Amino acid sequence: MGIRKAGSICIAVTIIAAVVWLLTPPFPAPEALITRPYSDLVAALGPPTDSIPTKFVAWRRNRGIAIWTLEAGYGMAAIDQRATPRRVSRCLWIDWASVSILCRAAVMGRIAVTPTASRASGQMQLVTMLGELPRQRPFV
Repeated sequence: MGIRKAGSICIAVTIIAAVVWLLTPPFPAPEALITRPYSDLVAALGPPTDSIPTKFVAWRRNRGIAIWTLEAGYGMAAIDQRATPRRVSRCLWIDWASVSILCRAAVMGRIAVTPTASRASGQMQLVTMLGELPRQRPFV
């Protein structure tokens, strides 16, 4: 193998490693964090890097040309140490292009459904409240 071919292979391996490092999220999935209290999030992720105390807290990890962000929204007057977030989102923000990609989010919510006489009408009422839902998984 010549020097030129070895150099090309080294550059290709370096580029692939950099792309894998860039695209690998430094934060857990939002679904894993939605039920954890604020104190657990701070213990696992460190102090927040951004926040609006009455709305959300955020963590950022710089990856050179892009920044991974994790935001936890609370919607309370003041964030309590035991409060669990109402929403958690994770995105890769490409600053120079002003674009977020690879976003993933989890939302905690409550749904109020009145008792109905039949199961079918209860399903229809729930679908009407939520809008369009995937048809693969029927409500039980």
